[in-house]
Amino acid sequence: MSKRRLTIVIATAAPVLFSTLYVASSIARHAPATRAISSAPCTTVIQAGYHVETEAANGLLIVRFDTPHGKLTLNLPDDMAAGDTVSGTVNLEPAGRSVSETAANQKELNGYVIDVGGQKSKATARMISFMLPETITPEVKVVNLIHGSESVARAEMQISPTPAPPMKQFTLPTGGQRGRNIQIKCPCNGRFAPDDSVRIGGTTASPIAESPRKLIVQDTSTATGPTKIEVKDNGATAECPFRNIGIKLSAPKTDLKRGEKTELHVEVSGLAGLSQTLPLRLVNESTTIINMSGGDSQSYVISPQAVPSNGNYALNRTLTGIQPGSFTITGTVTWSDTCNKDSNGGPIAGGPGPVSQPTPSATPLTPTDTASGEVCKWVNYKTYRVDEFKRVRSMDPNLEVRNESAHGGGTAVSFHCKAAGTFVFVVTKESGSDVVSVTCTNP
Repeated sequence: MSKRRLTIVIATAAPVLFSTLYVASSIARHAPATRAISSAPCTTVIQAGYHVETEAANGLLIVRFDTPHGKLTLNLPDDMAAGDTVSGTVNLEPAGRSVSETAANQKELNGYVIDVGGQKSKATARMISFMLPETITPEVKVVNLIHGSESVARAEMQISPTPAPPMKQFTLPTGGQRGRNIQIKCPCNGRFAPDDSVRIGGTTASPIAESPRKLIVQDTSTATGPTKIEVKDNGATAECPFRNIGIKLSAPKTDLKRGEKTELHVEVSGLAGLSQTLPLRLVNESTTIINMSGGDSQSYVISPQAVPSNGNYALNRTLTGIQPGSFTITGTVTWSDTCNKDSNGGPIAGGPGPVSQPTPSATPLTPTDTASGEVCKWVNYKTYRVDEFKRVRSMDPNLEVRNESAHGGGTAVSFHCKAAGTFVFVVTKESGSDVVSVTCTNP
């Protein structure tokens, strides 16, 4: 009898951070974070024999190439602009059902070359850097995948033709999930320099992508609970408090027959001393394979009072088999606190240290304004006075929002749709909030 696989995916959002656990018999392994990111219909070019998919998610522009030899994934920052120096990473996943077949495909993948705007890098480099010209032509926006001497697949990147203003401060998350990516806004240089680093709980995080305005790293710290995050980039430093969260989903049975039941156990660790509520969402992504007690989509709020003294919050759900097959369950914990520091590491004048975001309300918000957008494109919403703006947050994972210094002063707020539909984000001000309903369409 063939063994079926339970796939349990965990994510924290705002920024959204992913963790994947595969269970097959008694063997467990981690899978690349990019597999947990939902697809979005951004522009791609698909060549015969190859499949290409591009997507903007959680601060990254992700280009996935499916090849006859396996998968090649390129991770770049999603805010690239004319004149930028940019760094990214390459992940290789060889195909194969045996050790020898996998080894042969790995050798083939190692021979691929990535050409970004005429600047070539070997896939085996794993970390790549390139410079964007001051004038962005259609050719510059193209990523070419080369095998041998032939271009076998192409994809188009989103690059702003207008040089972006430099960042003047650090905006650091004050929490995140161990093992997954976090996004830092910073006065960076776009390069993975030896002297630059991000440390969480004393452990150096692995760089994923960098532009002159943001840095995405993988949280490799094994510690959970309150600690600190330290950033050093382009000669500037910053330090903020940080809560490292661990999430684990497990089930004793992964081979369910029709009508057979097992218990899903969800445990969120590192919450000792929590002073804010933490939204938790569970989703059954395989509704034709299993049923989950309580419904296929469930939302909870972890309150400080609900966290035991050991700092671990747990809940259980019953899974019932419908038909044989692998299945996926996702869990999402939203962490949205940030900490602002100037380029010398000091707190921003007149502002707090860590800023606690408002808790998402279970009651639908009444929009005070509307806006229109297009999938996979950043759209400027409004510029606020510095003394007026406090923070911005999205109410839906399909809508990404950000704030940055505007030309001529103030704070510019913009949004980015990952899918078509109507979504809501909230701008919190010194007096009241703007609740914005965004209607996004496909290009």
